[in-house]
Amino acid sequence: MKIAIIGAGISGLMCAYRLSKKFKVSIFERENYVGGLCSNISLDNLRIEKYNHFFSRQDSEIIKVIQDLGLANSLSFKKVMQASIIDGEFFDMSRIFSLLCLPGVSIIEKIKLAVFLINVSITNDGLRFNSQSASEWIENNCSKNVFDRYFKPMLEFKFQNYADVSASYLWARIKEGKQNEIGVLSGGMEGLLSALENKIRQSGAKIKLSSTIRGIERTKNNKWILQTEDSLSEFDCIVCCISLKEVEKLCDEELKNDLKIPQTDYLFAASYIIKLKKPLSAGYWLFINHKSNGVPNIIINTSALTGDNLVYCPVYKRANIISETEKENIFKDLICALKNINPDFDQTWVEKKVFCQDTFVEPVLMNKFIDQLVAAVGRVQGLYLPDAIYERHLLKTVNTQAIRAQLVFTKIMEGNLA
Repeated sequence: MKIAIIGAGISGLMCAYRLSKKFKVSIFERENYVGGLCSNISLDNLRIEKYNHFFSRQDSEIIKVIQDLGLANSLSFKKVMQASIIDGEFFDMSRIFSLLCLPGVSIIEKIKLAVFLINVSITNDGLRFNSQSASEWIENNCSKNVFDRYFKPMLEFKFQNYADVSASYLWARIKEGKQNEIGVLSGGMEGLLSALENKIRQSGAKIKLSSTIRGIERTKNNKWILQTEDSLSEFDCIVCCISLKEVEKLCDEELKNDLKIPQTDYLFAASYIIKLKKPLSAGYWLFINHKSNGVPNIIINTSALTGDNLVYCPVYKRANIISETEKENIFKDLICALKNINPDFDQTWVEKKVFCQDTFVEPVLMNKFIDQLVAAVGRVQGLYLPDAIYERHLLKTVNTQAIRAQLVFTKIMEGNLA
């Protein structure tokens, strides 16, 4: 069986890693490198990730892949701390129940919040909350004040307009388990990507870089035609490891009608990465810098994990590229946030900086979108869309990409044996 995989990001590589063991696989990637959002860039003679990726001990599927690739010794877990800066005050947030120490909420609200967090921690089915929006869920279980002070700013940071975000998203975020222990790969994700690429090539698969896909077409004999800029190729099935928005653009009207691709917005992501001359703060890997008005800053301090004096400042937008003016404003805001974290900080600490941004990074988990995933909307025999596969963890992480790759492999094997 001949299989085409569109996209050589972590999703495409995971699918190829599984499928190339059994089938003849060709991977098509529009960039001249593999890895997508997990790829590395150079900054002042350092190889660093464009967007930092960490693991929790709950990430069993990707940990198994890391072990299978012989990289177990490269993965280590470290005790870390988180902090929130609110009205100039520093609050340790190293445990999820540290929320109970935050100011501005009453004793009764804190008790409700504690009960809520306990219930979330023991609930393994986030779908039960999908009938509510994230804001309704918090307001009904805690209070509007708790939502406004602590949950609303984070939702605005990630989604801007959060009204359509499902409560299931918040459940998944709380359950993620990265509060006080973080897994890191020595050398970052580059070692994992390299090991995956080598295994895939050793299996006989072809990785075609700088290859832009122009369209996909279903034939009358249930084959698939993949059109690149300079060729047409026939395959038995296609795995689209790209966003659902991009998949739609590749399909003709008949195929789009048959697919009924689940509809949602996509987030665009960006990140400022700054190399500092001095460590920002010992022990803390993540800071949430709340502001009296406006969206908070999220600062990720890698010195607590890797020893490199790097800070990441992620930014999310719905379907918009960040302009040059916005970039300048983001940097100025970031400098103020770093000053709030460490009063001794000033701009002379900045040694180098780089700005990255990417489109269609992850789907917004709207209520209707999750319902469509569960209902298996977006399924046509021979065409597989990992972004349209329901997976109970819901968040789009390296671990869930590994899980979805296994689900794609299982589906193709079942079809091949039928």
